[in-house]
Amino acid sequence: MSTAAVCSWEQDRSRPKVSRIRAIAALLSLSTAELLTSGPTGQLHEKLAQSREEIARIAGTTPEKVRIIIEV
Repeated sequence: MSTAAVCSWEQDRSRPKVSRIRAIAALLSLSTAELLTSGPTGQLHEKLAQSREEIARIAGTTPEKVRIIIEV
């Protein structure tokens, strides 16, 4: 998925296809319900934060410098 597509979702200009929602949820080991109800403090945020921390530790950098891009 493109950055433009995600931006459109975030700005409520469009909605992701159901197949994309399912794929993103599967990649993050979440149910679609968990993904859709996760806000900035939900499970999605926690999973991404944990992943950033682990990647940063392995790469010898800080989590703030780690960007995670999900392509489906």
